[in-house]
Amino acid sequence: MFGKIASFMIVCAVSGAAIGAELIGTAAVSVTGQTAAAAKDSAFDSARRQIIPMALRGVADASAVSTAVRRAGNTELANMVAATTIDGERISDTTYAANITMTLDENATRAWLNANGVQNWLGTNTANIDAGGIIAYVKVGAGLADWVSLNRATHDAGVNLTTRNITGRNMTVEIPVSGRNKFLGAITGSGWHYADHGGVLQIWR
Repeated sequence: MFGKIASFMIVCAVSGAAIGAELIGTAAVSVTGQTAAAAKDSAFDSARRQIIPMALRGVADASAVSTAVRRAGNTELANMVAATTIDGERISDTTYAANITMTLDENATRAWLNANGVQNWLGTNTANIDAGGIIAYVKVGAGLADWVSLNRATHDAGVNLTTRNITGRNMTVEIPVSGRNKFLGAITGSGWHYADHGGVLQIWR
């Protein structure tokens, strides 16, 4: 069930913090082409390639997103865009410039991320998560042994770890808010490290 991957990461947030985020970004572009139409097409592609990593910051693995965007075709990225607005548009015979704002479709974006193997925290159903719970989005790294190690550490600390969802190598678990400090103490005592990025915890070994 579990593949062997080099790292093991959990991202924790208070219930709902990474759910339903507005996936939106703005890019200022100015492109020259053989024709105005060609310049506009290139400008929109450039905007998408800037906006997608920007819009997914905090809800997906930034490095993996950048790699996937770099490898993706124009149409593939365009299919994720739900809405576009343009401000300050300037057009000449061979150039196109504008401030372009794009909003991504969450379902299409999540499907693209999953298809490209990018760890993400989009679209998790939190309807059954307790109001006093912390959601932990888990990506299994070294295999089942790491998952067993995590469970053992939290159990020994008296923290209840509840599995809510398993999708491939991604898992959603819940721990009580009251057990946060014990949870962090238990995993760091078992050789894990963590960092707090604006309330979002990243944990690795």
